[in-house]
Amino acid sequence: MQDHNQDNTINNASFDHFQLAPALLQALNEHGFSHPTQAQLEVIPQALTRRDVLVSAPTGSGKTLAFLLPAIHHLLSQPNPPGIKLLILVPTRELARQIFDQCSQLCRFTGLFTCLTTGGEDFKQQQTALHHKADIVIATP
Repeated sequence: MQDHNQDNTINNASFDHFQLAPALLQALNEHGFSHPTQAQLEVIPQALTRRDVLVSAPTGSGKTLAFLLPAIHHLLSQPNPPGIKLLILVPTRELARQIFDQCSQLCRFTGLFTCLTTGGEDFKQQQTALHHKADIVIATP
């Protein structure tokens, strides 16, 4: 049995174990993510091999990082032509904002630009970001 602390992480594992891009590890360290959660330990290796995964876990278990880290890692290992490379479609503005914030933090040292597109926001600004800069788009339908 593995030793879990209160925030659902496993004390003897680190994100270095996944051999992620150095820019991602730098962002994780800067934001205080040192140990993956159980959900991340199970999901990230599968996603890094480009397998489809279906995850059901409680709020706060690390699902967002579990899908963002492999997705961004794959983008960094590919040529970087202009245009949108990753679309994350979510049902609510609140969830879109949360994912956007976390994705932006992870992309800080990567050169990838993250764009949030939701209803109720400045359409012109969103349109400009989509047409000129966006690599990753987080949006609501």
